[in-house]
Amino acid sequence: MEYLEVIFSATLLSLILSFVLIGPVFFLMIETSITKGARAALALDLGVIAADLVYISVCYYGSKEVSKYLTAHPESLAIGGLVILVFGLFQMIAKGNLHFKNDINVGSNYLSMFFKGFVLNFVNIGILIFWLATVIIVNANYHHDVYKIITFFGVLLGVFLAIDILKILLARKFKNRLTDQTIYKLKKVVGTVLVIVGAYLIFRSFGDVNIENEIDKHPLQKIESIQDP
Repeated sequence: MEYLEVIFSATLLSLILSFVLIGPVFFLMIETSITKGARAALALDLGVIAADLVYISVCYYGSKEVSKYLTAHPESLAIGGLVILVFGLFQMIAKGNLHFKNDINVGSNYLSMFFKGFVLNFVNIGILIFWLATVIIVNANYHHDVYKIITFFGVLLGVFLAIDILKILLARKFKNRLTDQTIYKLKKVVGTVLVIVGAYLIFRSFGDVNIENEIDKHPLQKIESIQDP
């Protein structure tokens, strides 16, 4: 019964992350699925999840150190923000063949897409802050029970990946209905979203990083309150 509660919490948080707290990588994944194929988009998504795993592991084994570093160095947000902003600008101005006849673009390099997803997620220090808050809450809720913690994050990332695969496949269904001009506009939208996120991270770097505040407003807190009224 206890593990069912763990699975429920992880699944619900994954659904919230997938459909409510939509980040810039979502738009990039959809655009990649349409322009470069489902496999390229999946490679991108696996890179994103790999970065999540790295951050979760780092936070689990060194939450105090990570918390102290982020609190002492809020400017680290600006570094990732700048990388994302520059990538967004490149996405906005880049030109090329946008609409492919084949299901798979032979020029797609799956390893480079994996690396792109990993880097874009890894440089976003906001993601690190989110996972740090998540790890702290999960550790406290499950009293540092390693098996429950592994189950939680395994289910969370597994459901997250399954939903992303569904999104990728659905996006491909619209490929033949879109013109080159429409896809070009989509790339600009994706670039704009990345620029906004990058600018936001740079702006946040001028303030303080308050981990306790991040924990208080974390969606997992509301999920736990549903289970324990």
